[in-house]
Amino acid sequence: MANEYVRLCPVCDEENPPGRARCACGASLTGIDFSLKRAPAASEAREEAPPAPEQEVAVVVCPHADCGQPNPPGSDRCVYCNRALREAAPIPGARPLPAALRDRYRVIDAFPATGSEADILLVVDKQSGEKAVAKLYRRGIEPDFRLLDILTKSVGGTVVRVLDHGVSDGAAFELLEYVPGGTLEALMRAGPLSKSDIRRVVKEIADALAGIHAHGILHRDLKPDNVLVRTASPLALALTDFGIASMSAATQHFTSAARTTKYAAPEVLTGVLDAKSDWWSLGMLVLEAASGRHPFDGLTEQVMNHQLATRPVDVRGVYDDELRLLCRGLLLRDPKRRWGNDEVSRWLAGDESLTVAPDAEGAATSVRPYRFGKTEATTGAELALALAKHWDAARRDMQRGQIARWLEQELHDYNLLRALRDVQEEKGITDDARLLRFLLVAAPDLPPVWRGMPVTVDTTVESARAAANLDEGARDWLDSLFRDNVLRGFADAGDRPLADLDRRWREGWVAFTTLWEEAQREEERWRAQPRDVGGSAHAVSYDDLAYASPGRLALPAQRIVNGPLVLALTDPAYVEGLRGEVIAGLAKVTGYCPWYEAIWDKAQPDTMGVLTSHVLLPFAADAAAQEVRRQSATSEARARSRAEARELLRVHVSEVLALSPAGDEDLAPAAVPQLLDAFNGVQLACQSIARLAHGDDKFEELRRTAEKLSTLAMAAQRELADAEETHGVNAIFFTPQRLAIAGVIVTVALAFRNAIAILVAFAIVALGLGYRWYVGYRSTEGVLGKLRLFGLHGRTFVRSCEATEAKGRPATAGRG
Repeated sequence: MANEYVRLCPVCDEENPPGRARCACGASLTGIDFSLKRAPAASEAREEAPPAPEQEVAVVVCPHADCGQPNPPGSDRCVYCNRALREAAPIPGARPLPAALRDRYRVIDAFPATGSEADILLVVDKQSGEKAVAKLYRRGIEPDFRLLDILTKSVGGTVVRVLDHGVSDGAAFELLEYVPGGTLEALMRAGPLSKSDIRRVVKEIADALAGIHAHGILHRDLKPDNVLVRTASPLALALTDFGIASMSAATQHFTSAARTTKYAAPEVLTGVLDAKSDWWSLGMLVLEAASGRHPFDGLTEQVMNHQLATRPVDVRGVYDDELRLLCRGLLLRDPKRRWGNDEVSRWLAGDESLTVAPDAEGAATSVRPYRFGKTEATTGAELALALAKHWDAARRDMQRGQIARWLEQELHDYNLLRALRDVQEEKGITDDARLLRFLLVAAPDLPPVWRGMPVTVDTTVESARAAANLDEGARDWLDSLFRDNVLRGFADAGDRPLADLDRRWREGWVAFTTLWEEAQREEERWRAQPRDVGGSAHAVSYDDLAYASPGRLALPAQRIVNGPLVLALTDPAYVEGLRGEVIAGLAKVTGYCPWYEAIWDKAQPDTMGVLTSHVLLPFAADAAAQEVRRQSATSEARARSRAEARELLRVHVSEVLALSPAGDEDLAPAAVPQLLDAFNGVQLACQSIARLAHGDDKFEELRRTAEKLSTLAMAAQRELADAEETHGVNAIFFTPQRLAIAGVIVTVALAFRNAIAILVAFAIVALGLGYRWYVGYRSTEGVLGKLRLFGLHGRTFVRSCEATEAKGRPATAGRG
């Protein structure tokens, strides 16, 4: 039969299936070790028996013919005619009460489970209505009334109070308090008790045994039927049925009285017993409560006596190490070594030094157990469970060969030993993987476990959530789960959910790396694009060319990505949360990080795309911040170059204005070359502004001004050039030699004294000189006009520059 494994809730002690990540009470089961199911038939035993139908108590009908009215049960006189009623019909199976009790009590029920020594009746006080239990012994059986007196006067509330006792009508009787909660046997019938309830049972019964043993009383018949439940929550018990109890004047007592073999100590077979016999019975009771079944169930009394006499009791069905230790201590066959009140008190107090000798009788089996602290294993399945629970120690033991030696020398299971040797000889796998492969051979039905933690889809998701919250232990666990192909091993064993998770996990990692590499290429292309560096030039950063993009955008380690990746595959709400963070982050990088925008546009419909974009977001934010700084530096450089160009233009324009004649002044011929040089400076300044090629509004305004000034300067330059040429020609005509020639011509004409000749000569001279003067005059006026027009726009430009400078200077406080 395959072993059944469970995970015990640390809060309510409820058994949970191995794959459940959270108990019904709300407690997390992550990291809880597997345990063997406490009872093979626990699921059947837990089915509650149908409630017993309430016993119908017949009403009392008035026997008088003239009345005949029904009366409430228990009435002595008719409520209608006030005459005496006959006694109600006797309870089936109930003995009549003896004379000592008959007048005070009335029988209302008979307990069906009556022993061979007495009948048990439920009675009620006729006056007060309080219930009690009457125990009527068979004739010839008489309890030791001395111990009943002691119980009545001295022992506390952990035993049932004795209200009365004596002999009446030739038979002994006891009148006991009524405990309505039923028996411990009924409580245990529903299945194994929780560890907390078992500790409470041990505490209550140990107090009761200590109380009676202190007065020299041996119970001799301790069993679940004889333990009554005062309250179920919190659990409070009362020990009862001291019918075969006896006074013990010495350390050992001889008896031949009846006993319940299932709970009797081995020494009872010899008729010699002492207080340690009651502690053995407590051990059997704890063993049954913890495992869900009695080890002697289904055996005849002869077989039980044989096993008691020849072999120790098997306690391997106890799931808890502490409870198993208690059972081993209480079920030692040697009464001298058996635990008693002192050891049980230490056990209840959590004394870690309390142990049972390895060679002590009462061990679970003849095989020397393999131990991890208080955890013991005597079979291959138990060994696998212990190794899974103590993973790190088990891995070291495997390396040292201790497990192999135990399999060979103690268990003698050479199939397991051979499988272990095969696993140890495998190459290329970790020690954790070797241990796991051995566990799958030793216990094929063991639920998936890895490095001490159960492996299910839920536990993996819980670990992924912890890893996403930067838990380094969870990151390491997930990384080893993936790296050692753990899920694939369980998938090969037929675990479909883990097989699906493993496939999706590996496909997700491939998709993540693919998108990341594409982001690297996009980022590298973006880095390689020339950028404006502040002037009219575009250049590529040397760092961007010298250092490859993967160095900046290196693929993160898988152990960091595993947690978010598994969550993204299994939790749609987590993906939506990542999507929201990415969308919020996009507001800060849009316009500055085009490679990230391109990746997001492509990847956002896909789950892995959302995850990759979320992991890339810090890199994109850093790149965007760098781009913002670069653009800010570029903007400042542009402002500086624009200011320098404007200042250069202002200087040259101011020079032109300074050389230009003011008001009605004439243009001095010597100023023309200077003005031409100044206008050349204006043109060079305008050309430098045009080369900037900035795209902002301030530059456009400066560019339009420069173009206007350049056009005006060019026109003025042409006029100046023409004027300079005209003045040069005129200078030739108005030289003394040329004027002397004109004088000679006029003198010759006068010499001929011919009026016509004189007129012609004067006309030629006057027209020539007048024409040259007129040309020079017109040229000068053209220059002055262009200069005035340029000066109008130039002075406007200079004033705007001065205003800009004044606005840029910090204001200074006035002085009084």
